[in-house]
Amino acid sequence: MLKEITSERFKNGVLDGLLEKGWFRMYDTMFTTLRHQPLILTEEMEQLFALYKDSKPFVGYHSLVSAFISGIGVFDTWVVTVRDEHKRLIAIGFFDKGSESIAGIMNVYHPEYEKYSLGKFLLLAKIYFCRKNNLQWYYPGYIMREPSKFDYKLFPDKAASEVFVAGPGIWVPYDEWKVGN
Repeated sequence: MLKEITSERFKNGVLDGLLEKGWFRMYDTMFTTLRHQPLILTEEMEQLFALYKDSKPFVGYHSLVSAFISGIGVFDTWVVTVRDEHKRLIAIGFFDKGSESIAGIMNVYHPEYEKYSLGKFLLLAKIYFCRKNNLQWYYPGYIMREPSKFDYKLFPDKAASEVFVAGPGIWVPYDEWKVGN
């Protein structure tokens, strides 16, 4: 459920209190969208995914159903949703939850909102979920040595990011991996 405040002034401690509770500013409005819940696919989500898929050169799935429903339910998949001031679904972040960690699976957003960096916002929302639920690790997914669309996953803190090196089976700091062979 989208909660929105438009009539208050956001001075002094009001802004601090809202930010601490996951609120976000857009134009002259503060809103919160950090709805973390177990995955239940809806037609509204499928419609947003179709818009997203049509706006990108490559998306590996035909639909959300093909991405998440195997009929077995082997993962504990959750979503975080973002809605605009008109209550329209504009972004969805999918992640799998373990007992000490989460794994970022996919982020999708409405093409009209691309300039607002909703992929980064969803990444932060997943970090918030980890902190709120005392989960130690967040695995955001793939990155590459050369610049790519996956680089947004490093923006919270490159120095705290690590990469798994399969050969020796170890985690190394991102900067060390980046310059490695």
